[in-house]
Amino acid sequence: MGDFEKSLPAFVLVAFLSFLIGFIFMVLLRFLIRPCVWFAVFLVLLKLCVGGGLCWVRSKQCAGAGLFETGQQVAVAVAVTATTAASSAVSGQSVSEAFTGDGADYRGVQSRTKMGYSCEVWGQGAAAAYTSANYPSSGLVDNNFCRNPYNTNDINKAATIWCFTTDTSVKWQTCTPVGVIAPECTDGYAITNNEVRTLLEICAYVLWVLAAIYCLLVCCLLDRIRLAIAVNQVAAIFVKDTPRILIVPAIQAGIGILWILIWALSASFLISQVPDG
Repeated sequence: MGDFEKSLPAFVLVAFLSFLIGFIFMVLLRFLIRPCVWFAVFLVLLKLCVGGGLCWVRSKQCAGAGLFETGQQVAVAVAVTATTAASSAVSGQSVSEAFTGDGADYRGVQSRTKMGYSCEVWGQGAAAAYTSANYPSSGLVDNNFCRNPYNTNDINKAATIWCFTTDTSVKWQTCTPVGVIAPECTDGYAITNNEVRTLLEICAYVLWVLAAIYCLLVCCLLDRIRLAIAVNQVAAIFVKDTPRILIVPAIQAGIGILWILIWALSASFLISQVPDG
């Protein structure tokens, strides 16, 4: 029993701290039950949505690009598409985002690069040399939309639409048309197996469907959730008005600790009676 006797102070300390932490948590939970419940409900929904998003982004991740970089591109594309759609709905006007080849004929309204940088107005700042006079057929008149301006006799031509940015740390960057959510991977995907990418995409849709079902269930069970919260709040009021009731869990915890201590002592004694060898 010598080894157990040496560990007895540690056992008593751990038992006391466990009881104290559990007791404080139980009391606080009674009074914080409402935010705890709704936070837990929101956390489950967030996990489903984020899990689906990560699966989808991973399935579209280009070779050489990081997962965070791809996610940022997708987030920017979704945000720009949503704001553009809202603006078009309010104004009642829509602009074609179509282009062919290298995008020289693009006349859409994308004003942010693929990483979300705001475009500089053509003819101003870093784009001072790119005016409608120098590039009359590139659609640069009084706008900061992504374009691919060049003349037919130019040697240097971009592969797709781009713009100068208003960020001094990034001079220019390529763009994607509004409505194009998935990045274009000209050098292939990070996951080369097409079946694995398809499986990840399916998993993303499944998680998003589960998130939608979860939202529906929460809405249907809203009254029951509120009732459960109210019952716990009543219990909290009862504990507040009758503080002596806290003696009950304290006694239960004490009995449990004492039982474990007696069991450990008995087990140590029996083991100590077994002869060596």
